[in-house]
Amino acid sequence: MPVEHGARRRETRIFCGAGLACVLVAALASPGHAAVGYTAPNLLGLTLSPPDAIVTFRDNVKPNSDGEGTDGAVGVTISERANPAVSVTKFVPGVPGTGKVVTRSVRVPIKPNTAYCAQVKSAILVDGRYTEHTAPSNTVCAGGRPGEGTESGTASLPDEGGVVITDEGAFSTDVSLRGVTGEATAPVGSTRNYWVRYTNEGRVAAENLTLVVQTSGALGIRRPPDSGAFNGFTCAALGASGGATAGYRCTGGSLKAGQSAEIPVLAKVAGPGAGTIHVSIDYPNDPIKSNNSTTFSVQAQ
Repeated sequence: MPVEHGARRRETRIFCGAGLACVLVAALASPGHAAVGYTAPNLLGLTLSPPDAIVTFRDNVKPNSDGEGTDGAVGVTISERANPAVSVTKFVPGVPGTGKVVTRSVRVPIKPNTAYCAQVKSAILVDGRYTEHTAPSNTVCAGGRPGEGTESGTASLPDEGGVVITDEGAFSTDVSLRGVTGEATAPVGSTRNYWVRYTNEGRVAAENLTLVVQTSGALGIRRPPDSGAFNGFTCAALGASGGATAGYRCTGGSLKAGQSAEIPVLAKVAGPGAGTIHVSIDYPNDPIKSNNSTTFSVQAQ
């Protein structure tokens, strides 16, 4: 491992108070001093679970020929994948041991819908001081596609060779509407039941959903759905406004990862002509808003 000659050393100390809680303080000197003869860790996985970043890695530091030198702390660097200059490095006390695979968690500011990358390095204890560190590990990223991203995700490096494998197959929460089902024609003066289908195609639950249903033209709303009966939604009637004849608003709903569900629209056909059901669903951290609204047309006869 190459050494940066002429570089000042990094000094890292651990302070323990009476409550036995330890704080690792790193006094950084620039540039850092890479350790001679010590192998960087292998980063095996990264999980983003805001506000925590969780890394899994294999410790590779071995004592030198004099029996000195074991890693006494782990430095975890988390950076935005699309903007690597935005990064945070935190040191976690602990000596995993040569060849051991361990998991460490650090609390860092994780933005919603943002992909992140991680590296780890070991701080080396030599002559009672943390004066050297290994080179950084390989890089592993998680969280989604750059520019879109997801709230949480996992990534893994199953073998040697430094190839980064990122889990980008699904967003953490993608709440969407899957349309409205029911009769496309209805007699004037009748009441018809329609169903709004919604789903969460992500891999974590979506909480505090808001669903709004409104009608226009020949259609109105007989009454809103019963509160609590449909995915925890609390529903209240909406009066006529703008081009809407009636409607209802439901709040506080939830969907588990991969779950689909339906909620009814009890519509009344007030007069002849065309009528429309307008539906929107909102989840604050939904990365894809283009699939959060839909309409259904009815011809009153």
